[in-house]
Amino acid sequence: MKKFWVVLMIFVAVLSAESIKISDPKPSIETPRKIIFQLSTADEKEAGRVISYINNLQIAYGASLVTFAVVAQADGIVFLTKKTPLKDRIEALIQADVDFLACENTMESKKLTKADMLSGISYAKAGMQEIVERKLAGWIYLTP
Repeated sequence: MKKFWVVLMIFVAVLSAESIKISDPKPSIETPRKIIFQLSTADEKEAGRVISYINNLQIAYGASLVTFAVVAQADGIVFLTKKTPLKDRIEALIQADVDFLACENTMESKKLTKADMLSGISYAKAGMQEIVERKLAGWIYLTP
């Protein structure tokens, strides 16, 4: 009976691995998957989902085979301020080379300065323009 379960587990593992098709070109160090997310709401659950999606995709592809950018604009800018409730999780992703970009237009309208923001983030003059340009450069655009 023990052999049966071992064989069954191996069969299920092989079947599962084959059910996920990876498109060409396969992700590699030279051609990583490039994924950009947008955060435009102050909903903490939504921002947490983006973080979880990034973590899950890093596991699925391998952290070195996927590159991420997260553009925070409108009400979502709150997650890149020093007062963000997700500070530890965002800082961990920054350390893992995830690029978080704050929309400078939003910062201006909300009277935020770079001193208000987390260290290690990047800036984009216009968040939507950043997304458009990255999409045109081949990035995959995802929203939570």
